[in-house]
Amino acid sequence: MRTRFKRTPIRSIRAVLTGLLPLGLLAAAVLLFSLSMGRLDAHTEQESLRRSQAALSRAVAACYAIEGRYPPGLGYLRTHYGLLIDEQRYIVHYVYLADNLPPEMWVQLRHF
Repeated sequence: MRTRFKRTPIRSIRAVLTGLLPLGLLAAAVLLFSLSMGRLDAHTEQESLRRSQAALSRAVAACYAIEGRYPPGLGYLRTHYGLLIDEQRYIVHYVYLADNLPPEMWVQLRHF
């Protein structure tokens, strides 16, 4: 009795699987690497934002400690206390209330 279907030799299946295994491992490694880089970028961005907020707070506190009053604006902090915040990257909110009241301030990531 003749069969209509050819039997696939086991050797050819093994050869195909052996050839695909390194490609699958390489694809998994590339995917893992790109996911890791995305997380690293997000962590770096959050750390940079936290540092900018801390720099603003430190400059305001230094001004109050030295002069006995809160600074009237961001320009004053830049000129007299060396505050540097990348305003292309961050939105800086600073509202001066009075000499003896702490200003309303925050730093936010600018979304493009």
